[in-house]
Amino acid sequence: MARFKLLPLVLSLLLLTGCWDQRQFKNVKLVLAAGVDAADEGKVESTVVITNVQSSSEGPGAEQTQIVSAAGHSPLDTRTHIDQKISKRFDQSKLHVLLLGEELAKKDIYAYLDMFYRDPKSNLHAQLAVVGGTVKDALSLSVSGEPRISEYITGMLTGERRSTHMPNTNIQLICSELLEPGQDFVLPYLTVNQEESILEYRGLALFSGQSYSGSYLPSEKAVLFLLMKGIRGADAQMTRKVGGDDHPDVNDFITVDVKEIHRKLSFDTHGSLPKVEIKLKMEADVLEYPPNHLQSAKKIKELEKQIEKDLTKEAKEILGQLQEVNSDALGLGRRLQAYHPKAWKKLNWNEVYADIEINPSITFEIQSHGITN
Repeated sequence: MARFKLLPLVLSLLLLTGCWDQRQFKNVKLVLAAGVDAADEGKVESTVVITNVQSSSEGPGAEQTQIVSAAGHSPLDTRTHIDQKISKRFDQSKLHVLLLGEELAKKDIYAYLDMFYRDPKSNLHAQLAVVGGTVKDALSLSVSGEPRISEYITGMLTGERRSTHMPNTNIQLICSELLEPGQDFVLPYLTVNQEESILEYRGLALFSGQSYSGSYLPSEKAVLFLLMKGIRGADAQMTRKVGGDDHPDVNDFITVDVKEIHRKLSFDTHGSLPKVEIKLKMEADVLEYPPNHLQSAKKIKELEKQIEKDLTKEAKEILGQLQEVNSDALGLGRRLQAYHPKAWKKLNWNEVYADIEINPSITFEIQSHGITN
């Protein structure tokens, strides 16, 4: 009887196909960081960072890094040339970060991301960034205390995202923004500090359509921009000047952490061009203010009004920069398309965006000033 019970199990084993499509790590070179630069004669140059772990009988082996570059007519063509320079075929399925050289990013970047969207083995969660200068210089850095350049860059970008200096960006998330009208996007903008052998986060690269505009929002304005977009990370600290003259010192500044944001966008579509009003209410904690005096309700109101005035002015500067380079990174066009489709259909958004009237209004409220007054 027991034999008959085992018969279905034995027969089912005949139907199992096994791992016919397995890819063993011992047969490939894993690439954790890669990037693409513009090259001469319309070509592109790809640079990859390959991590090799030497086997050892006494435990984990030593880790070595190999940096390889090759030029070609397309990113996939450069991959073929890189394969011809290494002992095994390289594999990007575990890619952590993809960098775009500044000059290349000024072209249509979709052409350089196309192979990632087509290959089912691609890691579409790999983070994206634009590098001022060349990717090759960035990936060739030897950063003290950082054994892997891939972990160094992803750690830096994760920290900037948590501090509300950049949105969550990866290959997958920007796909819709690359293809749909009425919405542009931003990517973190990094530069190479050769003297200190480090990368520095400079701000947000502004894209117009599928190309980098050549302009970036400095990191000091990135936090306010993201709050205007309705994005807040784990914290959102801002330091602003609230006193003093042309020779400020530490007592002239206040640092706050924005805890709550309430944003409202409204459109007036009665004229030939729509008018946009952005209302943003912030509730913040005071983290640093050496002069104190925060036991006075009058003093708190004065600070709130001054910060409101300064932030509203800064918001207008941000919007002016966005319109100057024709980057609808706030997604106003998509919002207009969704809630006012008749008005949207009458407009060529790419042509009129720079000329529409956008009025920001910021309300700021201090909800806590810490354990000291």
